[in-house]
Amino acid sequence: MCLMVKTEITIKQDPQKVWEVLTHFQAYPQWNPFITRVEQVDDKNLLIEITSGRSKTIFKPVILQINPPKELRWRGKLGGVSGLFTGEHYFILSKEGKNTRFIQGEVFSGILAILLWPFIRKTIHSNFERMNEALKTIAER
Repeated sequence: MCLMVKTEITIKQDPQKVWEVLTHFQAYPQWNPFITRVEQVDDKNLLIEITSGRSKTIFKPVILQINPPKELRWRGKLGGVSGLFTGEHYFILSKEGKNTRFIQGEVFSGILAILLWPFIRKTIHSNFERMNEALKTIAER
């Protein structure tokens, strides 16, 4: 069973510009209220820190897709163990006239995802929306 959180926002900027902001990981601490640190460890792996309230979590997802300026996707597992809690996070950018439609989502699976779904849905959705708004603000400058 898979569970999904998906958010969308329109950004008054070309997708290439939005992509540049989205993939400039070193600047995340200055503008991103949710994903506060991203380091590309190698061609296939990232180190990511997410912040929710006073809680910080670090995980090491595998990059699944990088297709500039259209899609970035990674998959992380709790403790690196399959079946407990897996999240496939994605960003999709598409051109809409002079604007960019930015979609951020995640597909969750595993026994813990099912057990924690009410908390995950509420918390993750609001954090995605906060990040989307912050991305919109900085990309439209």
